[in-house]
Amino acid sequence: MRTFKIFVVSLLALVIVTDCFAQQPTEPNQFRDDLIQFIKSNDEGLKILALQMIIVNPDQVRSSGIAYDIYAIFRTHPNDGVRQLALNAIYRMNYVWLLQKLTDDYYSETNPLIRRQIAAILKKYPVLVAMR
Repeated sequence: MRTFKIFVVSLLALVIVTDCFAQQPTEPNQFRDDLIQFIKSNDEGLKILALQMIIVNPDQVRSSGIAYDIYAIFRTHPNDGVRQLALNAIYRMNYVWLLQKLTDDYYSETNPLIRRQIAAILKKYPVLVAMR
């Protein structure tokens, strides 16, 4: 039930923020800087919001260097829903070196839902599995 509440609040925040960004043209650098600040913050709501915005706009943060922070969220966050958001953001950012790390994570992952999500990502990139 708690995961559902987090999902509903996150979805509502995403709709509100997306509407705000659609109405006000912002500078891409400011948008990227805000997302970086949100990912690195201690506020869980801001992290979730930033992950959702990265999933929607992966090109905005591609060269920002926050891929390690997103990967750290995926590996260490206690909430599986947030870990799935981080995994989806990793997939959407399309960093090959980060996707390669998922092959190792597949074998060490204990949550079957996240493990299936990793398998689905690796299925889209069969060359990554062959490189293992």
